[in-house]
Amino acid sequence: MKRALLLAAALLFSLAPALAAAPAHGASTGVSAGTACVSGTARSTSVPTYRRDVGSSLSRAAAEQVNRRLAASGERSVPSTIVVPIRAHVIKGTHRHDRHTTRAQVIAQVKQLNKAYSGQEAPGVAADTHVRFRLRSITATVNDRWFHISGPGRVANQMKRSLHQGKSFTLNLYFVDLAHDGLLGYTTFPWRYHVHPRLDGVVVAYNTVPGGRLKPYDEGDTAVHEVGHWLGLLHTFQGGCEGSGDGVADTPAEAAPQYRCDTTADTCPSPGLDPVHNFMDYSLDSCMDQFTAGQAARMFSAWATFRQRR
Repeated sequence: MKRALLLAAALLFSLAPALAAAPAHGASTGVSAGTACVSGTARSTSVPTYRRDVGSSLSRAAAEQVNRRLAASGERSVPSTIVVPIRAHVIKGTHRHDRHTTRAQVIAQVKQLNKAYSGQEAPGVAADTHVRFRLRSITATVNDRWFHISGPGRVANQMKRSLHQGKSFTLNLYFVDLAHDGLLGYTTFPWRYHVHPRLDGVVVAYNTVPGGRLKPYDEGDTAVHEVGHWLGLLHTFQGGCEGSGDGVADTPAEAAPQYRCDTTADTCPSPGLDPVHNFMDYSLDSCMDQFTAGQAARMFSAWATFRQRR
C-alpha cells in the first residue's frame, strides 16, 4: 500500500530539502529527538515544517565511540526474539479544542511497531528484526502543561519522572501535543539510561499515530523511528559520507537526510543509493518501510549491552 502511495505523495508534496560522555539524543538532557527528525528544515509551502528529532544526530566523535563499543561487545546471550513491554502514557489537555490519543490509536500504534519491526511493511525486502512489542498498560493523565510541551526540557522531565514505569528494558511511550511547535517526536538513547533512568523513553506527537490528522506523518512511523533510536540505531545519514556513519554496514552512506522519496538519490561516492525507504532516514511516512539485517544486529547488540534485564 505504501508503494502505491509514493507517486501520489510525490505529486502532492514537494519537500525541500555515549556512553556517559556521549551527548543525549536531545542535548544536555540526555534526550534524543526522533522520527520527524527534520531539524527544522523547510519542506515546502504545501507541507508544514516538522522535525522528526531534536538533536538526535550525535557528533562524529560520540558516534564513533558508541560504534566501537557496540562492535567490540561481541556475542552475548540474547533471546532469539526481543519482546519489549510498553507502558503507554496518554496526556490530555484542558482546552476545549484539545484532542488526544485514544485507546484504539495506542493499540494501533503498537500494531504498527510490530508490523514495521517484523518486516511486514516491505515483505521480501525489509528485514525481520525479531523485535516485538507488547502493550502492558495505558495511563491517562489530564495536565495541560505536560500536554503542550515543546520538546525536551524541565516540564517534559517533570512529566517523565512522575509517570515513568519499569526498568531499562521497558519502553515508556508518551503521547503529547508536540507538532504545534514543529516537532514530531524525540527519544533517549540506550547508553544514556544509567545517567537519567527516569527520563528514559519515547515522546511522540499524538496526531502522528495511525489514523492521526498530521498528514503526511499519520501512519505511526514517527514512533517507529524514535523507537529505533531507543534501541540503539542512529540516523542513516549520521556522519555524512565519512567515518563509520551509523555503524551499520548494509545501510549505504548518505550525505544528508532525504525529506521526500527520491529513489534515485545517491549523495555519497561509496556504493549504494541513499536508503530513502529506511525508517531511520527522514522520509515521509508513505516512503518509510524497512530496517536492514545489519540494523537488526545492532539493535540486539545494544539491547544486550544496555537494556537487557540483568
